[in-house]
Amino acid sequence: MKSAGIMALVAVNMMGSRLRHLILSQNRFAALAAGLAIAVAIGYLTLTPPPADKEALAWDKLYHFVAFFALMIPFSLCTRRCLLLAIFAALAFGGAIEILQPLVGRDCDLDDFLADAFGVSTGAVMAYWLGMRQRAPTS
Repeated sequence: MKSAGIMALVAVNMMGSRLRHLILSQNRFAALAAGLAIAVAIGYLTLTPPPADKEALAWDKLYHFVAFFALMIPFSLCTRRCLLLAIFAALAFGGAIEILQPLVGRDCDLDDFLADAFGVSTGAVMAYWLGMRQRAPTS
């Protein structure tokens, strides 16, 4: 009888670890889907001809920061490795955007890339902090 109880506890523990793995897998998928949706929006907004309103361009660096900050937040649902990969991918994406912008009548601007990088780094720190809070054991 005792061994049956121990086996039941082991089975429940195994189910728990499989359930945790399933939840993490779903979280990674959700993070990737949300990140991809935000990246598509960033790509559209930065690779279309610039607005005629010159006042909108005055806030350009803030827009870059906010967009790339927002791009990193969904990755709070991921593992640290996933977040690290997202950081490098977001920086490469920001660089590619700046290289491609002259093809659509926009300027390639190092300051835009620096605003992107600042948004990525700040967003990654926030995503890491949110992820740690989410994974922290409750007492």
